[in-house]
This record gives sequence, structure tokens and C-alpha cells, in this order.
Amino acid sequence: MSWRLKKKYQGLLAEERGTVRKDWGGKIAFALVYPNTYAVGMSNLGFQTIYRHLNALPDVVCERVFLPDPEDIGELERTEAVPISLESFRPLTDFHMVGFSVTYEGDYVNVLRLLALARIPLRPEDRRPHDPLVLMGGVCAFSNPEPVAPFMDVIVVGEGEELVAELIAAYREGYDDRARLLDALAQLEGVYVPSRYEVVYAPDGTVGEVLSLGAAPAIVTKRRLRNVNAFETVDAVKTPHAEYGHMALLEVGKGCGRGCRFCLEGQVYRPVRHRSVDALRETVARVAASGEKRVGLVGACVSDYPWIGELLKIVEDNGLELSISSIRADSLTDDLVAALARGGHRTLTVAPEAGTERLRRAIRKAITDEQILAACDLVRAHGIPNLKTYFMIGQPTETLEDVEAIPRLAERMLERLCVPDPKAKPFGRLTLSISSIRADSLTDDLVAALARGGHRTLTVAPEAGTERLRRAIRKAITDEQILAACDLVRAHGIPNLKTYFMIGQPTETLEDVEAIPRLAERMLERLCVPDPKAKPFGRLTLSISSFVPKPWTPFQWAPFAGAGALQAKLEIVKHGVRRLHNVRVLHENPREAALQALLARGDRRVADFLELAASFAGDWRRALREWKGDPDFCTTRVRSTDERLPWDHFDVGVKKAGLIREWERAQAELPVTSGAA
Repeated sequence: MSWRLKKKYQGLLAEERGTVRKDWGGKIAFALVYPNTYAVGMSNLGFQTIYRHLNALPDVVCERVFLPDPEDIGELERTEAVPISLESFRPLTDFHMVGFSVTYEGDYVNVLRLLALARIPLRPEDRRPHDPLVLMGGVCAFSNPEPVAPFMDVIVVGEGEELVAELIAAYREGYDDRARLLDALAQLEGVYVPSRYEVVYAPDGTVGEVLSLGAAPAIVTKRRLRNVNAFETVDAVKTPHAEYGHMALLEVGKGCGRGCRFCLEGQVYRPVRHRSVDALRETVARVAASGEKRVGLVGACVSDYPWIGELLKIVEDNGLELSISSIRADSLTDDLVAALARGGHRTLTVAPEAGTERLRRAIRKAITDEQILAACDLVRAHGIPNLKTYFMIGQPTETLEDVEAIPRLAERMLERLCVPDPKAKPFGRLTLSISSIRADSLTDDLVAALARGGHRTLTVAPEAGTERLRRAIRKAITDEQILAACDLVRAHGIPNLKTYFMIGQPTETLEDVEAIPRLAERMLERLCVPDPKAKPFGRLTLSISSFVPKPWTPFQWAPFAGAGALQAKLEIVKHGVRRLHNVRVLHENPREAALQALLARGDRRVADFLELAASFAGDWRRALREWKGDPDFCTTRVRSTDERLPWDHFDVGVKKAGLIREWERAQAELPVTSGAA
């Protein structure tokens, strides 16, 4: 055991509230592993939810394991020590079951590194009877788990709240015969046993067929939680090291009905299921009774919750301050923003996703620029000082105009955000995070609430620089809506606005890219309107992300733009806003996006690349150089709609015909249709 790591864990435990410690006697020991650091894992509500539900089972003891910090990994390797659990400092080999919660494909390498450090063979065929059963869950598990499937005994496809009890029961029944246990688990809805499926490749290198072996079903059906009121989703353990450690997180529902073409969550978490007001009222009351001062509402689109007004009153009546993760600009109301403002919100976040309405329509995020600008007006009116926006770059159909529209949109938003108001403080900063409230959802009430809550930054996601590209991605937000959001921000005294754009989207043209800085300039005009009653506007941030086509979305057939092309588009945006003094551009490395595209769209042959990367201490660039596979085959290649995709033996509740229809509409830049998938 690493005494240094144990001492660090003791310090973390001393700062926690809600830690579960159980006696091991006669119980099934489950190691719940987050393949990233403690701070990242403890910020994940899904990870915390499964931890709480597993420990609620009387015959289970569940303990947490995290990827050690880099300096601790070095010590483990030098001393030949192994990773240990947080609660009892036990090695992974002491547990009966080891379950990885994976929400980001980039953590696949960390999964393998943890297994190797724990002395657990990477491949199931090399494991011994006494080795733990290795499982994986999380959104990556029901998107496309094939790149990591060769390392897993079991993969949970879907929502695990009620499934965990069935997994435990099956293990208790058949733990002494691994083959029989796997056969039994394969019969459960939402359970994928990779060893019970054989992938056959066609002569052209594509997937020819996937053969189910034995009694395993030909199609693995996603497990869906039908009664969301039966399982409370609230964080179990509080720690100051988590991103939202200062508040209680509460999920208001599952799924999103908006249907943005680029969004995986909007597809695989269907149908939309809202928790009832009565169920949330009980949870909010318990949160308040526990001594918490602030509650954060979590969901794919919190502002679309049908009874948001009633819920806001419940939160306020319990004496709690309010925070919301991300809001659609077209869902913002004055009451919502007012509640957020009273709750101390300093920054409002929205996700235009693209700088133009055309690109938003293409990704099925039908937010107009005017709605984004209206969101800015609400932010300003309610005194929220900052606005943060999320954008993606590299989306299908994206053009240069879409990218250039992001900074132009930011400028228009700033015009609204910086409107002088003698009754309000100057607007702080508009942040554009290029990787989120919809601008067309922002209302005066919502921005007012955010401002009263101390919001310093409002975030919106145009996603594209032109309206054409927004239509193509099915995010039909107009430039005027985005500018209206800026007006709201300025009117309510929110000092900063952050926007999100994507580059590299399907149908994107040079004009779409060039439209991003033009849109930013127009936003700034609104955000910086002089107001003797308000402080000057702070900053407009453009957050630019690279578009990665995801499985189970209409863009799953679209090619990835490529790191070089994305870098060139980024330079266009940065050059376009260089003369705008209170605009900053944030962006990811396009090479990182290329890795994500490989892991999101690859098949089982990518497992060899992952194994190489793990052996090189996570150096995936070196692994790519030595891997015998062709990454472009998985990423930049155009795929036809009749090609069998690596994930086609799963049923996550999304109809392929609907995806094809939306893909064709996106290419034709046609208006969105409801319930497309």
C-alpha cells in the first residue's frame, strides 16, 4: 500500500459529508471506479447516484476508487503498490465486482491504466476465476462501447438505477461459475456481455455482421428508467473539492425533447421524463433540512421543466438559493432568472452552439440570434454580471461564415449586455466557450432571476455563426434572438456573456465560419450600449469546440472535419475578433477532438490502440504512431446510410429511419421536424 496515497485519502475523507462506511462481513464488495481524478469524479451526479443506490442494498458494500494524481501514479509504479479504495484503502483485487463509470471517451485509456496498476489482466480471457468481474456503465456504455468492449466482462447499456439490484442478485446466484454468470447476465435487459458476440468484418474493412453466441440476444436493448420518481437523483457525498461542492445537485428529469442533431444526450435519453413536483418538493425539503444553503437543478434542459415556476417557489420557500447548470435561451423566463439572481447567480450559461442560425437549424437547435440577444436583455435587466456561452466548431455543414459569425454574434450580444442602466451595475463579462441556455429560451423573468441571484456571467450557445447552419443542425436560433439575449444581459446588469459555438459541422462553409466573429461584433454592440445606471459591460467569451459526429445522432454518418481544417477555422475566428477589446476566445485542441472522434466512432479494432496508449502511460500520440490501424477510416471517412455501423447491434430507442431522414434534411438545410428520431 502507498502510505502517501492513504494519507491523502484520509485528508479527503475528513472533508467529506455523507460518506458511507459499511462492514464487509457477508456482503458483495463493489468497487465503483471513476477513471479520472477525485475532483472530477465527485462532480459527476451519475457516479454519486449509483454509489448511493448500491450502498442502499443491504447485502452490498460499495466503495469508491479514482485515478490517482500523476505524482501518485508515479509512486505506485516505483514502489509496485496498487490503487486503493477511498473508504477502506483496499486494493481492487479484494472486491468481487469492479465497475467503471465512464462519461468521456478520453478516459478509456485511464480504465486500462487502472486495471494494469491493480494487477487485473486487461482482457477477460486472461482473467482468473478469483479476479473481480469487470463492468462498465455511463453514457459511453450506451453510445458506442465497442473500442473498450474487448476489456469488459459486462457493459451496462442504459440507466442503471434499478438495474444495479438485478446485477447484484445475478452475481450472488452465479458467482462461483463465471461462464454461467455471464450467460445469465446477458439475458438481462440493458446488459451487454461482449464475449457473447463475434464481430465479422467485410472485405472493405467495415463491419459485416455481429453474431450473437449461445442464448445472447441478437440486439442489446437499452435499459430505461420508466418511473423516475421511484429513484431520487441527488448527490450523496459533499466535498469542497467537487466542482459544485458548495451546493446540493438535484436532477429534475431525464431526456431532452429538443432533438438537436449533434446532441447524443438528446437522442439516447429519450423519452423525456420529468420528475413530479411532489417528488421534487420532498427532496428539496430534505436538502434544506440537511443544512444546505444552495441547490443546483440539473438536467438536459432544466428550463424546459413544465412546472419550473412552481419548483422555483418551492426552492425559495425552503430558504434555498438556486443555481442552474445550463438554460436554453428560448426557455428563459423572468421568474427563472429572478430566482437565479436571488440565489446568488453571478453567471448565466447558454449554448448557441453555432454562430449562425443556418448551422443551428442543421444541428436541430432552432435558436435564433434574436432569442440569444433576448437572453442577453434578461441577463442585463436582472443584474446578472456575467454571461457564458458555449459554441462548437467543426460541425457538419459548417462553413467559414458559421465560424466567423460567432464573434459577430458575441459583439451583438455585448451590445445588449452593455446597455447602460442607472439602476444596475455594469455588465461584467461575456464568455464564449467554444466547445449553455438557448438564446431563444431566454426571457426577461429568467435573466432577472439570475441577476438577482448574483449571476456574473450568462452563457448561451448559438453553436454556429449563421442562421443557415443553425437550421441545418436543428438549432433554429436567429441572429436577432442572440442579440436579444445580449440586450437582456445588458439590461439586467450581468457583466459577462459567454457563448458556445462549434466548427466543423456538416454543411459548414467558409461563410459560416467567418460569420462567428461578425456575430460577436454585433453582440458587443448590444452588450456595450452605454447606461449611466449600470456598470460597463465586462467580457464576451466565445467558447469554440470542434464538432465530433456522435453515434445515435443524425450526424453519425458525417465525416469528422480533421484536425488541420479545424485549426484553420479557429484561426479565422481568432483573427476576426482580434480588434474587439473585450472579447476572448476559448477553444480546445483540434487534435484532442480527433482522438475523441476515433474513440466515439471506432470498432473493436481500436482496442489495440487503447492498449498501446495505456502501455505508454497514456501517451496517445505515440500510440497512434505505432498502431497498425488507420484512424482516418474511423474518423474522416464519409459513411453511407446503408453501411453497418459498429454500434448497430444496440437498440437505444432511436429509430435509424428517423436519423436518416434528419441527416438528409440537414444536408438539404430543411427546417426541423418534431420527433424526428
